Amino acid sequence: MWPDAGLPQAYRAASISTPRPVAFGVVARAARLDELELARGYLYDDATMVTAAAAKLLPVDVLSMTRLLVELEEDIERLALAAVSFNLPPRELPSAFAPLLELRSLAHGRLEGRLFAS
Repeated sequence: MWPDAGLPQAYRAASISTPRPVAFGVVARAARLDELELARGYLYDDATMVTAAAAKLLPVDVLSMTRLLVELEEDIERLALAAVSFNLPPRELPSAFAPLLELRSLAHGRLEGRLFAS
């Protein structure tokens, strides 16, 4: 299934905790995604993560969050194209790495009273 299946396993063996953008890059490289596929996938994954959290934390239904993801398709594509072609100044692109969010995300899995069980 994976063109380079050894890469994710080797990285996992060498890493205790991995920031999400790094893990995403390792998996994308193992799957041999091109830059546009990587950017598109990462942005979609970010949007999916936020909408899933919103459905758990806010009084919104999952269907409305799914509809929002569909409505964001053109924006995600535009941002992905801009990211790989460098057509936008860096401050206008979505952040590829938010250190505090990543550190808290890694710590969340080790908490006894976790916010999300999944």
